Amino acid sequence: MEWMKGFVRRHKWKLAILGTGAATVYAAKAYLDGKIRELEQQALEEHISRARRQTHFESNEESCNITVESLLPSLYQALEESLGAVELLAKLRVAPSPDDKPNAKAILWQALSIKVLTGAIAASYSLGLLVVFLRVQLNVLGGYLYISTMPENAAKDPISSEVQRKFLGLVEHLQTQGIQDLIAWIEPVVDEVFQQSKLVVTSSDVDHADIMKLLQEVQMRLEAKVRRHDSPYAAFLLPDHIDEASQPPATDMRTATTAPDFYTLMCETKDVLEAPQFRDSVRACVNKCFHHFDDSIRMRLSTIPRETQEPKKPYLLFQMLPIVKQQTKQLFNPTCGPLAELLTVKEVKELSLSVYESFSNVEHPISPDER
Repeated sequence: MEWMKGFVRRHKWKLAILGTGAATVYAAKAYLDGKIRELEQQALEEHISRARRQTHFESNEESCNITVESLLPSLYQALEESLGAVELLAKLRVAPSPDDKPNAKAILWQALSIKVLTGAIAASYSLGLLVVFLRVQLNVLGGYLYISTMPENAAKDPISSEVQRKFLGLVEHLQTQGIQDLIAWIEPVVDEVFQQSKLVVTSSDVDHADIMKLLQEVQMRLEAKVRRHDSPYAAFLLPDHIDEASQPPATDMRTATTAPDFYTLMCETKDVLEAPQFRDSVRACVNKCFHHFDDSIRMRLSTIPRETQEPKKPYLLFQMLPIVKQQTKQLFNPTCGPLAELLTVKEVKELSLSVYESFSNVEHPISPDER
């Protein structure tokens, strides 16, 4: 034992340094192991959170698709009733009276032509507005609902079913006053372009290219109006009568301890509707509708027997109007129409994801590969 004590006395500083070093290495290893476990746990929690959010987002999108499809018949009916083309057609079917002006029928045909062409464009815009608006609306609400499911938000009041019902009911505005305002916005431009086109001469030959040229010219002028002035889309989708006295004080709903009320949800939605991304998404949907409309008219014309005319000879305008009206109705067909294409438009999907992430207050966004 004496030799061991002597060894310790002779080398005590070396042993002290060696012990300190070993203890430091052990402590560092324990710290690093703890950090690695902490990072692994954090990564696992983030992965689980992202997976939950992805599942919730996809469920939200599926609900939106089902809702859009269910609203197509009522939207088409609202469009037809607001256009008033049926009344003009009824007048054309009445035999002329001696008191009528010599060109009375020509005036009626021109008015009917403008109504039918307005209907085709209004159909494309209303479909685009419906698809993009419901994406925005359900993702605003879905983002807030996702937040309410988080454990740290258990103390917050959930959004009441009454507020949810009232908020989701805003889509009815498009099918009432909104569609009327949309037609009133489109029809003067159609009239202006129509008067400058060859279609104004009822005896002129017309083919599908002339119809599409007019529709595209109207769209260009409408888009120019949107760029020059504030976007009118919010007015077509949201009512403008809000009781000022019932408006709550401004607050950040992401840090508030109470659920957002109807007015707050509507204002949040209106902010998105006035953003450039919303305008771009609507334009992309309208382009899809026009492309589908062009293809469907081409196909329809190719199936009509032309025994009394030479092959490929253009139609007269009054012969084209029923075809345009028929293909306008087909735009609202969930099977034969462009609905499936509209639901997958790139700009719409990007806007949906952006809105959902913004209102679910996420720190780790869903990656594009996960969509």
